[in-house]
Amino acid sequence: MNRLLAYLILEAVGNSGSYNPSDTLYSVEDMMTLEEYNTAEGFLAWCHANHKEFGTANIHDVFKQYERRNE
Repeated sequence: MNRLLAYLILEAVGNSGSYNPSDTLYSVEDMMTLEEYNTAEGFLAWCHANHKEFGTANIHDVFKQYERRNE
């Protein structure tokens, strides 16, 4: 996850107050590539299903947990 994608995800969650991608990504999806959108959607869906929360200080750490989920 690059800094721009992290910023967009944080912005979307902050705007909606939700980690559910269907409630969240609409506000930033036009600023994302398809690959970024798919990454954000998968990450947020995992966070929502697993009751994971993040903020500016730990979004990258939580994303690493998401990436390692199938190891």
